[in-house]
Amino acid sequence: MEQFIKLEKVSEYNSLIGIETKHPLISVFNNSTTKSLPNRCKIHFGFMPFI
Repeated sequence: MEQFIKLEKVSEYNSLIGIETKHPLISVFNNSTTKSLPNRCKIHFGFMPFI
């Protein structure tokens, strides 16, 4: 069974990838220093990610 992750806040995404939240609406980071996202899961963003 696939895991389903629902993210409503930028801070939830930041904690998932292991970075500090410095602003509640904006996050800029170097992706080479973050944790990997879980494999074989579906992620629902309740906010607009710019990846």
